Amino acid sequence: MGVTGTGMPSACAHHQNLVRTQADDPKENWHRRRFPDTDAGRVYFWREASGPPVVILHEVLGLTDGCFDLGNRLHREGFTVFLPLLFGNVGGHGFLGGYLRSCGSRQFVCAAADGSSAILPSLQQFCEEASRMAGNRPVGVIGMCLTGAFPISLLRSTNVVAPVICQPTMPFSLVGAGDPAALGLEQGDVRQAIARREVSILGMRFTGDWRCPPQRFTKLRELFGSRFEAIEIPSGLDTVESNAHSVLVGSYKPNGPTHQALLRTVEFLKRRLSPADGALP
Repeated sequence: MGVTGTGMPSACAHHQNLVRTQADDPKENWHRRRFPDTDAGRVYFWREASGPPVVILHEVLGLTDGCFDLGNRLHREGFTVFLPLLFGNVGGHGFLGGYLRSCGSRQFVCAAADGSSAILPSLQQFCEEASRMAGNRPVGVIGMCLTGAFPISLLRSTNVVAPVICQPTMPFSLVGAGDPAALGLEQGDVRQAIARREVSILGMRFTGDWRCPPQRFTKLRELFGSRFEAIEIPSGLDTVESNAHSVLVGSYKPNGPTHQALLRTVEFLKRRLSPADGALP
């Protein structure tokens, strides 16, 4: 299938609802609300369903149509989905614009090997609010690129039980990637995540992605052992571009290896957020 990892399901008719048509507007049917931390002036978007909550943290490119696309696919699988706007405007930005709005602010520490971004306490509060809005149910969090490793820090909240780490990019700067084995996380957050022994972690990247070097996943395996499941898609395989970076948005191709990664993500979230596996006390 071109994707490494455990438990990768094959595409089937049941999952055809994960693919949208060209006529769809991915931003339709989303409700816009104020971030719980009103002092920050942020907003978020959400689509309610009968299933458990999943928070999607967008990339350095911002809250793009691809993020709404991913949210819609998860919503059609029954999840209540939250899309917080972390910086900039809806629709996203180019890399430089996104970098200046995020790493150029005081909210994100992008270049430090073990920094703690100031936005993380607000995101922890947001996850707790998402749990409350969904009936005090456990929460899944998907981080991508700039926010890729944030779900590890958010394990400080006992509500978060299903972290998905997509192509974690920090530390990085305009001059290139930082320490290839670093995660850009404060060591106290890492220790707290290690202590959450009941929590499994799903991670994904492209093998040729220099922005998320292989040493980063090696480090995650060292820290979390068998709790960490890695999906590493060979770059240039089938429909995957040789310079591909985003697994679940941007580089998503129906029925290709990124589609298989999405199916595994859905399976992981459903298993971890089910009442038997991930219910809150």
